[in-house]
Amino acid sequence: TVLDHLQIDVPILCIDPFTGDTNMWTNYQTDTAVGKWVNIRDGRMTVFDQFMVNIQFALTRTLSPHHILPLQATSTVGARWLQAAGYTPDIIFLDSAHEEHETFLEISLYFDLLLPGGILFGDDYGWPAVARDVHRFANEHNAAYSADNPVDLKIVRAKEGVTNVLWIMRKAKT
Repeated sequence: TVLDHLQIDVPILCIDPFTGDTNMWTNYQTDTAVGKWVNIRDGRMTVFDQFMVNIQFALTRTLSPHHILPLQATSTVGARWLQAAGYTPDIIFLDSAHEEHETFLEISLYFDLLLPGGILFGDDYGWPAVARDVHRFANEHNAAYSADNPVDLKIVRAKEGVTNVLWIMRKAKT
């Protein structure tokens, strides 16, 4: 990986309840696109199990065992734990819950944790609820703090030729 190539031993903390989102639970039986990757066993989705299988596979190919630290918690619990522990990341990728207002809450919690100049970014900008909450946060934050702590928001394609769109917010360096 890039981290290995640079000889940087930086852990990536993956905070996720691994329980599936509303779309997965409500549509897995009727939407084949959702149903083909949803597996439910003993009344729970096996999302965490699949995550760990993917990590084990990556460890055999490109990933250092020191890079991934899963924390099985909701994004709210994860943000509050980071705050209580005194952690101030300089980059956070938010794979939001895709639900309106919930994404706004997640952005609010994690943006406050960032170091000055830090970056908060996420995917799924194509989900209307995500896009609304991203812009709502940027607009409300800039209306309240634009003089001394503006947020710089960019919307970009993940890479050339793909449809996945990312949102990227940079915290002011003050």
